[in-house]
Amino acid sequence: MRTSLALSSSSYFSSTAYVMLVCSQQDDLTALGKLVLALACRSLIAVQRENVQTSLDLVARSYSTDLRNLIM
Repeated sequence: MRTSLALSSSSYFSSTAYVMLVCSQQDDLTALGKLVLALACRSLIAVQRENVQTSLDLVARSYSTDLRNLIM
């Protein structure tokens, strides 16, 4: 005996929802950059606003340009 289920739906995607999606994606990318920076520097202090430039300099000296670009 084989049972199948068919689902269909339509959706409405407003421009407001699109803007919110873009904002959420930007927030996610910023958080990813901070996470990678903290891991590369082995310190949560590295992502504090006043330490970011020093932390990026450390990453540039110690890791590849690709990693620095990912963080940026």
